[in-house]
Amino acid sequence: MKKILSVLLALALVFTFAVSAFALNSPQGVENAKVVINRTANGSNSSVAETVAVKEDGSLELKPGDSKLKFNGWGVYTTDGKKEAVLNRDYTIVSVTLASGKAAVEGTDYKIVDGKIESLNNAALNITIKPLIAQLFVSELFGNVDVKFNIPSPVTGYDYQTGLVVALALVILGAAATVIASRKRVFDR
Repeated sequence: MKKILSVLLALALVFTFAVSAFALNSPQGVENAKVVINRTANGSNSSVAETVAVKEDGSLELKPGDSKLKFNGWGVYTTDGKKEAVLNRDYTIVSVTLASGKAAVEGTDYKIVDGKIESLNNAALNITIKPLIAQLFVSELFGNVDVKFNIPSPVTGYDYQTGLVVALALVILGAAATVIASRKRVFDR
Protein backbone atom coordinates (compact mmCIF):
# COMPACT_ATOMS: atom_id res chain seq x y z
CA MET A 1 0.00 0.00 0.00
CA LYS A 2 2.84 2.38 0.90
CA LYS A 3 4.55 1.74 -2.42
CA ILE A 4 1.40 2.41 -4.42
CA LEU A 5 0.87 5.61 -2.48
CA SER A 6 4.52 6.58 -3.17
CA VAL A 7 4.06 6.01 -6.89
CA LEU A 8 0.86 8.06 -6.93
CA LEU A 9 2.57 10.86 -5.02
CA ALA A 10 5.52 10.78 -7.42
CA LEU A 11 3.19 11.02 -10.41
CA ALA A 12 1.28 13.87 -8.77
CA LEU A 13 4.56 15.74 -8.24
CA VAL A 14 5.59 15.19 -11.87
CA PHE A 15 2.32 16.64 -13.14
CA THR A 16 2.52 19.55 -10.69
CA PHE A 17 6.02 20.50 -11.84
CA ALA A 18 5.02 20.22 -15.49
CA VAL A 19 2.31 22.85 -15.05
CA SER A 20 4.75 25.56 -13.99
CA ALA A 21 7.42 24.47 -16.46
CA PHE A 22 5.22 25.06 -19.47
CA ALA A 23 3.28 28.08 -18.23
CA LEU A 24 3.64 31.26 -20.29
CA ASN A 25 5.44 34.24 -18.86
CA SER A 26 3.22 37.18 -17.99
CA PRO A 27 3.14 39.96 -20.62
CA GLN A 28 5.52 42.76 -19.74
CA GLY A 29 3.58 45.88 -20.77
CA VAL A 30 4.70 48.76 -22.94
CA GLU A 31 7.19 50.26 -20.47
CA ASN A 32 9.45 47.42 -21.61
CA ALA A 33 8.73 48.00 -25.29
CA LYS A 34 11.50 47.37 -27.77
CA VAL A 35 12.00 49.53 -30.82
CA VAL A 36 13.96 48.18 -33.78
CA ILE A 37 15.66 51.01 -35.68
CA ASN A 38 16.75 50.83 -39.32
CA ARG A 39 19.30 53.45 -40.42
CA THR A 40 19.30 54.46 -44.11
CA ALA A 41 21.49 57.61 -44.07
CA ASN A 42 24.20 55.92 -46.14
CA GLY A 43 21.77 55.09 -48.97
CA SER A 44 21.06 51.51 -47.94
CA ASN A 45 19.47 49.67 -45.03
CA SER A 46 21.42 48.98 -41.85
CA SER A 47 23.45 45.80 -42.07
CA VAL A 48 21.95 44.92 -38.67
CA ALA A 49 18.94 46.72 -37.26
CA GLU A 50 19.50 48.24 -33.82
CA THR A 51 17.12 47.28 -30.99
CA VAL A 52 16.66 49.83 -28.23
CA ALA A 53 14.48 49.95 -25.12
CA VAL A 54 12.32 52.93 -24.30
CA LYS A 55 13.11 55.33 -21.44
CA GLU A 56 11.47 54.99 -18.03
CA ASP A 57 8.66 57.34 -19.07
CA GLY A 58 7.94 55.06 -22.05
CA SER A 59 9.25 57.46 -24.70
CA LEU A 60 12.06 57.21 -27.23
CA GLU A 61 13.84 60.09 -28.94
CA LEU A 62 15.10 59.45 -32.46
CA LYS A 63 17.46 61.63 -34.51
CA PRO A 64 18.28 60.94 -38.15
CA GLY A 65 21.86 60.23 -39.17
CA ASP A 66 23.94 62.69 -41.17
CA SER A 67 23.52 62.20 -44.90
CA LYS A 68 23.83 63.96 -48.23
CA LEU A 69 20.67 62.18 -49.32
CA LYS A 70 17.24 63.82 -49.20
CA PHE A 71 15.55 63.21 -45.83
CA ASN A 72 11.97 62.07 -46.42
CA GLY A 73 10.98 61.45 -42.78
CA TRP A 74 10.41 58.46 -40.53
CA GLY A 75 8.52 55.23 -41.14
CA VAL A 76 6.86 53.49 -38.19
CA TYR A 77 5.81 49.85 -38.61
CA THR A 78 4.28 47.08 -36.51
CA THR A 79 6.20 44.34 -38.30
CA ASP A 80 9.60 44.39 -39.94
CA GLY A 81 8.87 47.13 -42.48
CA LYS A 82 5.78 45.54 -43.96
CA LYS A 83 2.80 46.98 -42.08
CA GLU A 84 2.54 50.65 -41.13
CA ALA A 85 1.80 51.41 -37.48
CA VAL A 86 -1.36 53.34 -36.67
CA LEU A 87 -0.94 56.60 -34.77
CA ASN A 88 -2.69 56.59 -31.34
CA ARG A 89 -3.21 52.81 -31.51
CA ASP A 90 0.35 51.50 -31.91
CA TYR A 91 2.29 54.62 -30.91
CA THR A 92 1.87 58.30 -30.03
CA ILE A 93 4.01 61.25 -31.01
CA VAL A 94 5.34 63.17 -28.01
CA SER A 95 7.22 65.80 -30.04
CA VAL A 96 8.66 66.58 -33.44
CA THR A 97 11.52 69.07 -33.64
CA LEU A 98 13.81 70.38 -36.33
CA ALA A 99 17.55 69.71 -36.12
CA SER A 100 17.95 73.25 -34.70
CA GLY A 101 15.81 72.24 -31.69
CA LYS A 102 12.88 74.41 -32.79
CA ALA A 103 9.48 72.72 -32.60
CA ALA A 104 8.32 71.48 -36.01
CA VAL A 105 4.84 72.48 -37.14
CA GLU A 106 2.51 69.84 -38.54
CA GLY A 107 1.34 70.88 -42.00
CA THR A 108 4.33 73.21 -42.50
CA ASP A 109 7.38 71.11 -41.59
CA TYR A 110 5.89 67.62 -41.62
CA LYS A 111 2.75 65.58 -42.18
CA ILE A 112 1.60 62.18 -40.95
CA VAL A 113 0.56 59.77 -43.70
CA ASP A 114 0.05 55.99 -43.41
CA GLY A 115 2.40 55.37 -40.49
CA LYS A 116 5.00 57.78 -41.81
CA ILE A 117 6.07 61.14 -40.46
CA GLU A 118 7.01 62.83 -43.73
CA SER A 119 9.29 65.86 -43.88
CA LEU A 120 7.67 68.46 -46.15
CA ASN A 121 10.83 70.49 -46.80
CA ASN A 122 13.40 67.65 -46.50
CA ALA A 123 14.60 69.09 -43.18
CA ALA A 124 15.89 66.56 -40.65
CA LEU A 125 13.23 65.84 -38.03
CA ASN A 126 13.94 64.62 -34.51
CA ILE A 127 10.98 62.70 -33.16
CA THR A 128 10.02 61.49 -29.71
CA ILE A 129 7.48 58.67 -29.75
CA LYS A 130 5.79 56.47 -27.16
CA PRO A 131 5.14 52.87 -28.24
CA LEU A 132 1.72 51.54 -27.24
CA ILE A 133 2.56 47.98 -28.29
CA ALA A 134 5.39 45.67 -27.22
CA GLN A 135 7.52 46.10 -30.35
CA LEU A 136 7.76 48.77 -33.03
CA PHE A 137 9.97 49.03 -36.09
CA VAL A 138 11.15 52.54 -37.02
CA SER A 139 13.17 53.49 -40.08
CA GLU A 140 14.79 56.66 -41.32
CA LEU A 141 13.56 57.43 -44.80
CA PHE A 142 16.48 58.79 -46.83
CA GLY A 143 16.47 58.97 -50.62
CA ASN A 144 14.65 56.15 -52.36
CA VAL A 145 15.77 53.36 -50.04
CA ASP A 146 13.30 50.47 -49.96
CA VAL A 147 12.94 49.82 -46.22
CA LYS A 148 14.10 46.37 -45.11
CA PHE A 149 14.94 45.50 -41.51
CA ASN A 150 17.96 43.21 -41.17
CA ILE A 151 17.17 41.68 -37.81
CA PRO A 152 19.79 39.42 -36.24
CA SER A 153 18.76 35.94 -35.18
CA PRO A 154 17.61 35.91 -31.58
CA VAL A 155 20.06 34.49 -29.08
CA THR A 156 18.34 31.80 -27.11
CA GLY A 157 18.99 31.84 -23.42
CA TYR A 158 18.88 28.97 -21.00
CA ASP A 159 15.71 28.82 -18.96
CA TYR A 160 16.84 27.69 -15.50
CA GLN A 161 13.30 27.14 -14.23
CA THR A 162 12.47 24.68 -17.00
CA GLY A 163 15.81 22.91 -16.55
CA LEU A 164 15.23 22.54 -12.82
CA VAL A 165 11.72 21.20 -13.31
CA VAL A 166 12.90 18.69 -15.91
CA ALA A 167 15.72 17.54 -13.60
CA LEU A 168 13.32 17.12 -10.66
CA ALA A 169 10.85 15.27 -12.89
CA LEU A 170 13.61 12.86 -13.97
CA VAL A 171 14.60 12.24 -10.35
CA ILE A 172 10.97 11.59 -9.39
CA LEU A 173 10.43 9.30 -12.38
CA GLY A 174 13.64 7.42 -11.47
CA ALA A 175 12.39 6.96 -7.92
CA ALA A 176 9.01 5.78 -9.20
CA ALA A 177 10.70 3.30 -11.56
CA THR A 178 12.80 1.95 -8.68
CA VAL A 179 9.70 1.47 -6.53
CA ILE A 180 7.86 -0.29 -9.37
CA ALA A 181 10.85 -2.54 -10.13
CA SER A 182 11.23 -3.55 -6.49
CA ARG A 183 7.49 -4.18 -6.24
CA LYS A 184 7.64 -6.39 -9.33
CA ARG A 185 10.47 -8.43 -7.77
CA VAL A 186 8.36 -8.97 -4.65
CA PHE A 187 5.45 -10.27 -6.72
CA ASP A 188 7.70 -12.47 -8.87
CA ARG A 189 8.90 -14.48 -5.81
